[in-house]
Amino acid sequence: SNDELEVFLEHARSQGNAEVVRVEPGMEGVVTMDQLFIILATVNEQLGQIKTKLRAEEDKFAQWHVENVRRKHNYWPFILKFLETLAQKNELMPLVQKAKSKSQR
Repeated sequence: SNDELEVFLEHARSQGNAEVVRVEPGMEGVVTMDQLFIILATVNEQLGQIKTKLRAEEDKFAQWHVENVRRKHNYWPFILKFLETLAQKNELMPLVQKAKSKSQR
């Protein structure tokens, strides 16, 4: 992990191994410990940016999912039961009359 690599590099630096290290066998050139720290910092920064973008995409997907559920849900049974309940309590007609009077203004 990045934390383990950072600890390893810090340990190597504290031991006076600030010289060059081969990054990979057969790879051309060498990299100093300071350059490795810079590379690690860059990778960590990019990782943070990618994680932020990933969270934003996950949030967007979750919102789309909720919206799709709402769009596909059948609200008619609820609406009919609500109107029926209002009618049984004799509250439907006063609301209808109130809406009519507002719309005529």
